[in-house]
Amino acid sequence: MNDLPVELRMLQCKQLSPSSAVSLAAVMLDCGFKLMVRADGGMRLIQSKAELQELLQWQYTGSQYADNGRVEDAEWSFMFPARLDSLPGFDNGIVEIRQMAAHTNKISVYCLADFEFKDQRTFVEPLAQALRTLAEALYSVSKPEFTAVDNGNRLSVTPRDVSQTRLTTINWLNIWGPGYVARYGRDLLLRVPGHEARTIEDGAILYQLTPTFVANDANKAKEMRSTVVKHFADAGLKVRCHAPYALPPT
Repeated sequence: MNDLPVELRMLQCKQLSPSSAVSLAAVMLDCGFKLMVRADGGMRLIQSKAELQELLQWQYTGSQYADNGRVEDAEWSFMFPARLDSLPGFDNGIVEIRQMAAHTNKISVYCLADFEFKDQRTFVEPLAQALRTLAEALYSVSKPEFTAVDNGNRLSVTPRDVSQTRLTTINWLNIWGPGYVARYGRDLLLRVPGHEARTIEDGAILYQLTPTFVANDANKAKEMRSTVVKHFADAGLKVRCHAPYALPPT
């Protein structure tokens, strides 16, 4: 393992448009992320919320804004680098806010910890915890049907999966929207063995597998994964579980 990407992925957001990207970026600033944008031929750090509207226009790709401030059917995206205030030296984060088609969209915050050229093993846990905090904060302004924080190489869920409320993988952090709760049942999802399971706004359920993203004991981590898989198997569902993760030795 030469690196580990820690990713926050939110799919099928009910409240997502080009104009809402400003609100999303403001939440990221509040959660300690530094956002970089291309401007004036170079990269520029956003210093305040007052700069967001102007600078995000440089990052927009897609159709022009409609009169109502929304592009409902077209493909559009924002993409810009991100850093974390609490991790000096970390500069390998990317934020993507994208609509692929009508009612098909995603938000991704992808943070890559390098183990080969830099020893960033100590970055993995704080990155995961920061994305966990950000996930709940962004939920309020975007209302995704599916949210996860996990190893980016293991996050295989697609917007189509979410549109069909498929439940195939239990990630380190999960927020299952009202559609998932309606299909699989509140009782089943709240009783998943793990660190935390609770109802949040609009009836969604937040579930966190373990307190930490990094496993200190590989055997206990394997046992935890097996317990979660069995919980769903007993309900007739086949799921995978990859987290938490043991890091390679230094």
